[in-house]
Amino acid sequence: MRIAYVDSFRLGLAKTWLAKPLKDPTCAGRVVNRTCTESTWKDRVTTGYLMLTLCDRLDCNMNDEAQGQLVASIIGLYNGASESIDEVRIV
Repeated sequence: MRIAYVDSFRLGLAKTWLAKPLKDPTCAGRVVNRTCTESTWKDRVTTGYLMLTLCDRLDCNMNDEAQGQLVASIIGLYNGASESIDEVRIV
């Protein structure tokens, strides 16, 4: 149910933004794709998918301990980036 809500919300945003004259419509698409992602980061859903995607692209199989370490590294990178971006102020 959450996925259906997020998808319809994103579609509404995309339609609204793309109806306006935009210098870079691709930018609007990037923003739409990042909308409503905070909860999946907090629930650690995204980190698991990132770990699985990385393993798939590297064509490697990892045991549970290695996967856990990789997820912990992804969480560390996310937390560091999140703290850094919180310090940015756009005026």
